[in-house]
Amino acid sequence: MKTILKKIGLLAFSVAILLVGLEIALRVLPLPPQADPTADRSPVFFSQAVDRQHPWSRGASNVLRIAVIGDSFTAGVGVQKDDTYGARLERLLNFNTGAPPAEVHVVAHAGTSTFQQRKMLPEALDPPPQIVILGICLNDMEDWTHPQKIQRWRDEWMTPVPSPFQAFLRRHSRAAAFIAARRWAAGSAARCVAYYRHLYDPEGAGLLRFRNAIAWFRDECAARQIAFVPVIFPLLSFDFSPERYPLQFAHDAIREVCRAEGIPGLDLLPSFQGTSPERMQAVPGIDPHPDEIAHRIAAEAILAHLVERGLVARAYQPAESGGNAVVHEIWQRTIQHVRCAEEAPPPADGMEQP
Repeated sequence: MKTILKKIGLLAFSVAILLVGLEIALRVLPLPPQADPTADRSPVFFSQAVDRQHPWSRGASNVLRIAVIGDSFTAGVGVQKDDTYGARLERLLNFNTGAPPAEVHVVAHAGTSTFQQRKMLPEALDPPPQIVILGICLNDMEDWTHPQKIQRWRDEWMTPVPSPFQAFLRRHSRAAAFIAARRWAAGSAARCVAYYRHLYDPEGAGLLRFRNAIAWFRDECAARQIAFVPVIFPLLSFDFSPERYPLQFAHDAIREVCRAEGIPGLDLLPSFQGTSPERMQAVPGIDPHPDEIAHRIAAEAILAHLVERGLVARAYQPAESGGNAVVHEIWQRTIQHVRCAEEAPPPADGMEQP
């Protein structure tokens, strides 16, 4: 027993020494300069004059019209309006000569769920489009008729409340604040997944409201002979690879609703696989709305889907220039060179490698 107590005491003493050393280091050593992660975001957003919108279709009678309905992803929170996937889709559709001019009308309001977006359809139908695209985000299962429940789940995910003792330690100890921040970050992904598990409860009201809303959009569009295309966006703060992406269950649930209601759609998750989540976010780790790169990927995938399904003619598919093959080859060689340099062992004589 004495031996065990001695070992426990030695361990406690070692931990205490480490904590004291961490506290001293955090107070004495200068913090490395931190770049502003929002510095590359536009300080202002520009609005296009009404008479300058949709320049390709102005005055034309044979216009291909597409309406896009959605929330903050579709509205383009964090990026310029001409960088949103709706605007990029319009540009792509107007690349080729010989195809009728195309116009993409975006109707989107941040913070809305799918069942709330039904109110946007009348605006999207003026003028009448041939196609209605519905941008679906994974949090569209939020049932805002019960705001207290949603807010409680969000608080469990985003802002775990420390005990009075923990709050005291964080205020007076940099080591305690440092460790608490690392623990919070380590558990953030699990709490996020738990939040979405709540939203996708098969017996929950959010999934039922989504099902009813998606069927309503289908029926309203079918009554007007308009093609209805749901498009599912992944959450952009996780690794998109199939073996690591933790919200596949949410995509499966949405696709199952669409399948059961007879609504073909597009899941964008495969289009993002192989990309870096940090390069997809408006402000990595702070604002996971899609940045310009993510909007471009979405627009290209949507156009390919529309062409594949015959909803738009193949004449709208932009011709490939092929010029990027050489650039990609240079990038891959550079990446391989950097990785080899990082993995190479140091020279035996201590001399730097050339």
